[in-house]
Amino acid sequence: MIPIYRISEGRENLHKNEDAFKRSAELLQQNQIVLIFIEGICLNKHQLQPFKKGAARIALALLKEQRPLNIMPITIAYNSFLSFGKNIRIHLAAPISAEQLLPYEDDAKNFQYFNERMYEQLSGMIHVPEAFRHQQRILLALPAIIGFFLHIPIYTLIKKQIYRRTKGTVFFDSVMFGVLLILYPLYLILLIVLLSLFHLPFSIIGPVILLHPFLAWCAVQYKITRNNNV
Repeated sequence: MIPIYRISEGRENLHKNEDAFKRSAELLQQNQIVLIFIEGICLNKHQLQPFKKGAARIALALLKEQRPLNIMPITIAYNSFLSFGKNIRIHLAAPISAEQLLPYEDDAKNFQYFNERMYEQLSGMIHVPEAFRHQQRILLALPAIIGFFLHIPIYTLIKKQIYRRTKGTVFFDSVMFGVLLILYPLYLILLIVLLSLFHLPFSIIGPVILLHPFLAWCAVQYKITRNNNV
């Protein structure tokens, strides 16, 4: 990860961006891939924000050194930003050569043209995922209800704590995913221990534990279909 600093993060850090541009160019010269978030900001919106010049500057630096470079436009869209369980659509367009995006001798014109072309390309690639079929929702209903009531206590407890700590930021979804990824296996282990205390045979404990993730998945998928059909 190569950090980029904004003026809001202190003018004294802006000079570090030159190192980021150089590092990116070095990686590209080594035939590596550099993923650039050209908006330079993270917002829970499907509308493109104004582009920064960093991507164009890096591409132009390689072009001046006569290095071959292709730019692949990529978009990602969610059916929901905050709800846990979602459809995600990633759209990859055909690569565009740097020469096509930087046709002028003047750097300022190149930066403007690069961003205009990329903005036009990316704007047509953002498509919010479509709804599930109604038949799928019917099949998911019963296991989803069971999964919901099995998991709602622990899920609600974790969600409230994370929401309180990430309120006002765009990191709720990422933190929620990370915490559940770590805590859910521990929750299942604790459940195994509790069921063992009742001297239940493993022939019962095993299926119960295995069904938990499946029923949770059903609840999440059902929620996605509901959100998509609202």
